[in-house]
Amino acid sequence: MARQLASLALYAFKRFKVAKQRAESPPAGSRLTGARFGPVALNGLLCGALSALIVHQPIWSARAQSSQVTTGTNAPAEWERLAEGAFENKGVARIERLGDRWVLSVVCRGTHTTYLDETSIDLTQYADRYVSARYHYVERTVPDPKCFRAPCGPIRERRLSLERVTVLPITVQAAREKGRRCD
Repeated sequence: MARQLASLALYAFKRFKVAKQRAESPPAGSRLTGARFGPVALNGLLCGALSALIVHQPIWSARAQSSQVTTGTNAPAEWERLAEGAFENKGVARIERLGDRWVLSVVCRGTHTTYLDETSIDLTQYADRYVSARYHYVERTVPDPKCFRAPCGPIRERRLSLERVTVLPITVQAAREKGRRCD
């Protein structure tokens, strides 16, 4: 997979250089001087979109996966805090469905969404409600990920393992303000 991505990146770079050379030296008598960077921008946009499709596509399998619980020594991100050996979200969070998977979206100076690990908690009762969550991180090995061009080797995913979920009885306006303040 790494070799394929490297090959794709090299191809995109060569195409970018050709487009840039053409944009910087238009043919004699060309009237399209205002569109000098059009091919460069278009090529960059296409390469970016292609890499996003390759790198950020869903990669989950229902097969058995090994796990490794991460330790509490990791520094919390801007949208979370340490609490009793686990992490808690700052701001306000929502448990949502993303395709066939569950995610925790934390609103705190932006929205930060992370896949949830399998849990015994009934997530449907918290779906699309404002919540506060306590969790820790786990790493899962996905043995047969969906990929751009098969065969692909196993990958590691970092997910949240929920310990506790509490519904916040707040309005939409109050949730927005809490997310903006990030407290």
